[in-house]
Amino acid sequence: MKSAIKQTTAPTKPSPSSQPLVIGIGSPHGDDRAGWEVVERLRAMDLRFASNRLHKAAVPHDALDWFDPQTTTHLVDAIAIHSDRLLRFELARDPQGNLQTLLTDQDQGRHPVAFPALRSHSTHQFDLRSVLELAAALNTLPRRIVLWAIPIEINATPTGTLDWSATDSNVQQIAALPHATLERHIQHAVQRIAHEIAHA
Repeated sequence: MKSAIKQTTAPTKPSPSSQPLVIGIGSPHGDDRAGWEVVERLRAMDLRFASNRLHKAAVPHDALDWFDPQTTTHLVDAIAIHSDRLLRFELARDPQGNLQTLLTDQDQGRHPVAFPALRSHSTHQFDLRSVLELAAALNTLPRRIVLWAIPIEINATPTGTLDWSATDSNVQQIAALPHATLERHIQHAVQRIAHEIAHA
C-alpha cells in the first residue's frame, strides 16, 4: 500500500518590487536625523524586508530615483511644529489631479489639511512637495504615499498650526526637543511603519 505523501510549500516571501518602500529624509545632524534614524532602526529589525526597499535621502529630490508608481511608499521627515504626537498623512491626487494631503487623526479618520511644513522644506531648495508634484507630472508618483512627520519644536511656530511655513529667520530658532521626547517620536514611527509594512 502506497503511503500518501503530503506536499508542503514553503511560505513565499513577497518579491522586492511588491514590498512597500520606506524613504527617510534628513541628515546625520541634530533633529534632522529623525528620518534617517527611523530607516536605520527598520533595517536592524527582522522584517523579512528587502534591504533595497529602505533608503536614506539627503535631499527630497533623491526620492525620485526610488519612486515606483505601483508601490506603496512611506516617507519620513521631521516637521517644524508643536505636537506631542507623531503625525501621519496620506497623500493622493484629487479628481483634478492636484496633490491632496489628508491628516490621519487619533480615531483613524482622515481630514484634508495644507501640506505640512517639513524640516526639509527650509533646509533644501527643492522641497518634498515640489518633488511629489514633479513625480505626478512624470507619472512616477507612487500609487499610495504615507508621510510620517516627526515633530521637532520651533519657537516661532503657532501651537497646533499645520499650515505654517518656515522662513529663514525662524529656522534659526529651531530648538531640539528634549532627547527623550524625540526618542519617543522616533520609536513610535518605527513601530507604526513596521506594523503597516507587516500588514501590507
